[in-house]
Amino acid sequence: MRALGGAAIASYKKIDDMTVSITSKGPDAHLDSDIVFLYIASPTALQKYGKDFAEHPVGTGPFVFQSLTRGQQATFTANKDYWGGAPKINKLVLKPMPDVSARLAALRSGEVNWAEAPNPDDIASLKSDGFQVFTNSYDHVWPWIFDLSYKPLSDPKVRRALNLAIDRETMAKELLKDTADPAYQIPAVANQAYDKGNDVYSYKLGEAKRLLAEAGYADGFTMSLSYPTSGSGNMQPGPMNQLIQADLAKIGVKVELKPIEWAAMLTSITTGKIPDQANAINISLTMLQESSWSMYFATNGYINVGHYSNPKVDKLLAQAQAEFHTTKRFQLYSQASKLIGADAPWLVVVNDRNPRVLGPDVHGFVQPKSWFVDLTTVSVGS
Repeated sequence: MRALGGAAIASYKKIDDMTVSITSKGPDAHLDSDIVFLYIASPTALQKYGKDFAEHPVGTGPFVFQSLTRGQQATFTANKDYWGGAPKINKLVLKPMPDVSARLAALRSGEVNWAEAPNPDDIASLKSDGFQVFTNSYDHVWPWIFDLSYKPLSDPKVRRALNLAIDRETMAKELLKDTADPAYQIPAVANQAYDKGNDVYSYKLGEAKRLLAEAGYADGFTMSLSYPTSGSGNMQPGPMNQLIQADLAKIGVKVELKPIEWAAMLTSITTGKIPDQANAINISLTMLQESSWSMYFATNGYINVGHYSNPKVDKLLAQAQAEFHTTKRFQLYSQASKLIGADAPWLVVVNDRNPRVLGPDVHGFVQPKSWFVDLTTVSVGS
């Protein structure tokens, strides 16, 4: 899985009923945080259900799988034997609703108690009608990942020009109604690697035009973007990408927008490809998992779909992986961030504030600074 240092899991063994020993193939200073994303299946369930295991998931969390109707809903019930104590709600029903208007209509009608990623324009009226709106900063970035094998985008001057041509502040304040913050560098403010001195992106239209002309594209060029219609942390991808499309048109860059369903996009990037043969991909990302730095930016990174490569960055990421002093490790990430910012392999746009709306009868929820939501404290009732 890791691109640098060979630091993947070499072996593991049971010590006792509560202890597992893990041996890595090399130094792995952030294994303890990355292991949060290591999913362990029940051997008994795998043997029993085989290829149908996905229809009969087994876990140790606060909720137990009950049923799944694909494309409609998944239903879970409270795990009375949960080690942390049984949840306060007896049943949890998750409904996929890609259309934001449909989500909010379901919320207002009482069909659901909770809606993710509300339309920013509706937030004021939702608050006035008694609904609870939560936001919080967290380690999130909403970028375009450029395909550096596409000739105009292979030139760092072109990539820097695009980063200088978009008005992040207007997007965050007017379009998103402060449900996101403008992003001026690769890591978000919530990331320990953030260093204000590395803020490299801003809105300088004249400078953007000058850089394009120096690169030989004074009249602009055409490109295409694959973007999800919805999905985790993707906010309002349609309107947001249309605004960027309009901004880039001001410097002569014509962008064809190619919408794609979220699951199909995930399938594509896990094979190292940008969907629809597009020249860039828009996808919501986080660096909460430290190995993400190598996955995104190492020369042979697992999901480095843009083909970015900088030997100096590779070296810093390898050093970070072997550095067990937390402060020193994130200083190495900050140094890598400065180099990556100068190379501009991404169009860095905003950092989500994770807006969600809960009904007036939902109690006990605490808005986290991550994608991980604790539902054990939540109750529903008057």
